[in-house]
Amino acid sequence: MPESDWERLAHAWYRRLKGSDPALNESFEKGEWIRLKKIPDQWIIGYNYKKMNLRFRLGLTSSGHVGVFPEQR
Repeated sequence: MPESDWERLAHAWYRRLKGSDPALNESFEKGEWIRLKKIPDQWIIGYNYKKMNLRFRLGLTSSGHVGVFPEQR
């Protein structure tokens, strides 16, 4: 999608604080989420695969993650 579509559809975006650098572990955890729409602090998603019915609790973290990584599927 074009960047303008992402900006229009996003519920929140992550802003890394000044001076933080992912290459330096000591400052990697610093940043903040900017909420553009009303979203909860945590939410549940489901994942069904074959006989597995999994539920995951996700949330906005200070490191910019939400708790799920598609490549781990």
